[in-house]
Amino acid sequence: MLDNLATRYSKLPSQVLREADSFDLSVMDVALTYRKYQQDKEDGKMDPSMYDMDSLQELREKAEKGHNEQSK
Repeated sequence: MLDNLATRYSKLPSQVLREADSFDLSVMDVALTYRKYQQDKEDGKMDPSMYDMDSLQELREKAEKGHNEQSK
């Protein structure tokens, strides 16, 4: 991951070690995961276990419920 950060932001690995923080690592993790998702989708080899539709539906309903309660 260090090399990915350094390459992406045109920094030396030592600069990344000195200056990067956990937020930078989180952003890089999300970017790499999304890139893999896009590539797998394009190649037609999505891992069905990566996304449990029941869990996603439950989270969506919970978010809607919370939003509706805050709107009142």
